[in-house]
Amino acid sequence: MSDDKKTRTLGAIVFDGFELLDLYGPLEMFGSLGPDLRIETVSETRGPVRSGPGPETVAQHGFADAPDFDLILQPGGAGVFAALESEAHLDFLRRAAATAELTLSVCNGSALLAKAGVRHVSVYNQLSEEETALQGMENLLQRVRELAVQGNNDPLGVEGRSAIAAEIRQHVDSFLQLANSQDANGEYVFAGFQSQTTPFSHDGVGNFSYHGDSGQRLLKIGDSREVAVGDPGSIFMDFAAAGGGTTNVGEVLYKLATNLEAGNGDPDALSDIDTALGSLLNLRAKVGARMNAIDDQKDANDAFGLAVTTVRSSLEDLDYAEAISRFNQQLTALQAAQQSFIKIQDMSLFNFLR
Repeated sequence: MSDDKKTRTLGAIVFDGFELLDLYGPLEMFGSLGPDLRIETVSETRGPVRSGPGPETVAQHGFADAPDFDLILQPGGAGVFAALESEAHLDFLRRAAATAELTLSVCNGSALLAKAGVRHVSVYNQLSEEETALQGMENLLQRVRELAVQGNNDPLGVEGRSAIAAEIRQHVDSFLQLANSQDANGEYVFAGFQSQTTPFSHDGVGNFSYHGDSGQRLLKIGDSREVAVGDPGSIFMDFAAAGGGTTNVGEVLYKLATNLEAGNGDPDALSDIDTALGSLLNLRAKVGARMNAIDDQKDANDAFGLAVTTVRSSLEDLDYAEAISRFNQQLTALQAAQQSFIKIQDMSLFNFLR
């Protein structure tokens, strides 16, 4: 939970045929959090909802009047097969998960998340936000590199270099803004596990600090498949400097602007910018690979959903009268064969052969 200790609300989505243990097992655990978490139930319509074993629970909200929830809990149960065909249920899942901080499922409740595309959409959007920030950073460094080439041009006077430095100062602010990017849940993308802490700061005199860690969050997109979401901000820090030692993106930009303001060029800046760009391109490729993995898993889950629907259809569309008639015919044939065998085994030749 965040440092402000605000009370969060968990919405448990129930349906006809839900499993009691899937609902009340997690709720007992969450209930131990006390006043930090409020628990509410929601279903397609407000009121009693019958579980698979029989006992009912009361849905406090219908889909139409449910508030936004901070956490979503989707239990499973025998009624999941019917819920998979409920567009109202799937649509509510999509809408609720879009604003929730965390969406959880129990047992075959995960099939509902897969059918609604909740897990994949949430993770895909987070990766897309990271990819957008990285692209912005890449564009920024490409522009600064162009300015560095101009600033290192000998015929360029002090006035010209000062104008270039002024633009680079603006890009320093843009760097901090991109490095401190947040996702739709307000979590910092480049902070590692410290996603509630602003990762980068600048003291105004060229010193840039990273307050995150080297951790990387993993989210499940399938029963046995996880993808990394977010990356530690160390990607922007502590890379080999052309002049020796280590440097970081913010320091390279600040030093370049300072040298240009003094009327000097900065040949090392080009090499340092190229090093930073290489790291960014490598990370963008990894993020793209994760997004492709999500697309592959979504296709696999769609195929599984189709298989479930086909099996369910074969069961629901069965003509029971015809099936019973065929069964009785086969039973009569079996009984006739058994009677024939009893008579045949009493014949003398049969006894001889025995």
